Amino acid sequence: MTAGTVGTVSGGGALYFLVAYLKLACRTPESFRGTNLVLSGFFMTGRMLFFMIAGLVTLKIIVEALVLVPVIFLGTWLGTRFFHTASPERFWAALQGLLACGALALVWKGYAKMR
Repeated sequence: MTAGTVGTVSGGGALYFLVAYLKLACRTPESFRGTNLVLSGFFMTGRMLFFMIAGLVTLKIIVEALVLVPVIFLGTWLGTRFFHTASPERFWAALQGLLACGALALVWKGYAKMR
C-alpha cells in the first residue's frame, strides 16, 4: 500500500518502492528478476485496461507505443544479455545504481517544479 501511494504521488510508479522488499524476499537474482517481470506485467496490464476504460488511450498514443516497440525489445535484449553475464554482486550493484539514478531524477523533477 505504501509503495502504491508514494509511487502515485511521486509519479515514479509502485515498483520502485517494491524493489526494496523484493530484494529481501528473493534470495537470488533469478527469482528477483522473474518476480519483478511478472509483477510488472500485471501492473502494466492493469494500468492499460484502466486507461482504456477511462478513454485516455488515443490513436496518437497507440502509434507512439508501436514506434517505441523496437526500442523496448532492444532494451530487453540488452538487459537479458547483461543479466546472463553478470555475477550476483554485479547484478545487485547495477540495480542499486539504477535505483539511485531514478531517485535522483525524481528529486531533480521535484526541485525543478519548486522553482
